[in-house]
Amino acid sequence: MKKPVEWRSERVQRWQVPTAILGLDLSPDEKTAYVGTFAGVGQLNLESGAYEPLYTHESYVSGVHVVPDSNLLVSSGYDGQLKWFDLKKSEPSKTIAVADSWIWDLAACQPAEQSPRIATASGRYLAGDYEYRPLASDGPNVQVWDALTGELLHQFTMLPPVQAVAFSPCGTRVAAANLMGDICVWDLSGPGGANATNRAPDWSWQTSDFTAFGVIKSHCQVGGIFAITFSPDGQQVIVAGMGPMVDPMAGNGRQRWQRFSLVPGQANEKWQSKDDQVGEGLMEALAINLTDGTFAMSGRLRGGTFNTAVFSLENGDLIHGFKTDSRVTKARFLRDGRTMLLGGALSQSADAGHRFGVVDIFRVEPIDAGKPAG
Repeated sequence: MKKPVEWRSERVQRWQVPTAILGLDLSPDEKTAYVGTFAGVGQLNLESGAYEPLYTHESYVSGVHVVPDSNLLVSSGYDGQLKWFDLKKSEPSKTIAVADSWIWDLAACQPAEQSPRIATASGRYLAGDYEYRPLASDGPNVQVWDALTGELLHQFTMLPPVQAVAFSPCGTRVAAANLMGDICVWDLSGPGGANATNRAPDWSWQTSDFTAFGVIKSHCQVGGIFAITFSPDGQQVIVAGMGPMVDPMAGNGRQRWQRFSLVPGQANEKWQSKDDQVGEGLMEALAINLTDGTFAMSGRLRGGTFNTAVFSLENGDLIHGFKTDSRVTKARFLRDGRTMLLGGALSQSADAGHRFGVVDIFRVEPIDAGKPAG
């Protein structure tokens, strides 16, 4: 029997910024990270650690995206706004009010022969019944925009709050997921454009494996899906969060991802992380590795051996896990497939001067004959 390949992980660098990171993107040369924080949007030199604040929102910044082939940076915030910033002129260029509540997540894509796109997910959580199930949305809360002009191209409605949104690799589909474990996928070539606010999703699932009604200390809905992405072929949707728990204050649900197929005949099939391979804690970030058929899941560690782990896209098995000693909110692989960028936060110190936002650079790779690969 062939011996399983062993992996190793090593922190290459840690840079700290003034406040926690909720949004993260990279410059085309991968030398600069643009981060959305509690205090606004800033740029971080990944070689020197130099940090420069750029501009602010009226609340926390939930997403940041570098628009391809332009000088533009676009960001979303808990103030319900999209903001564009001209990096060449170093000044704001446009602001759009998207929602009267939080924009929870921002996604981006570059469809073939079209302008780049961004998608926003929003929605206020208002109790709708005795068990605090959310009240239905009073308007569209999954929206697709032209990333250059800010034109609204598509908008859809699902049960709020919609906490995660993603594009398929070719940009022809958008997926979203909410607090209650609902997952929806829309084909953007479908009818109606921005006027199709109530068009039903082309694929949808409901999973109770990420959410529960708290019965200890706090009687409310807890959990939900916090991250969503597509497989490289666009035929599967992967979501992450935390398994159900009865004590909302404990945060001790299982670390969990699930995968659903868009392929006819497989639409009802579900795969998920194996309970004997994971620990406890909320998983908030997913990253696809385009070089080797793996993906990563990251978040907070409540109990176990890792808060970031690499899994096989083929069979879902855990390949390697490690601790970052931080809460990870954003994760991505660099183009080399062996370097990971992890953004998040450290425990906040009582010292007012403590910089508790963090960007970690990790090398994650297989070991060949006892020596690091590459």
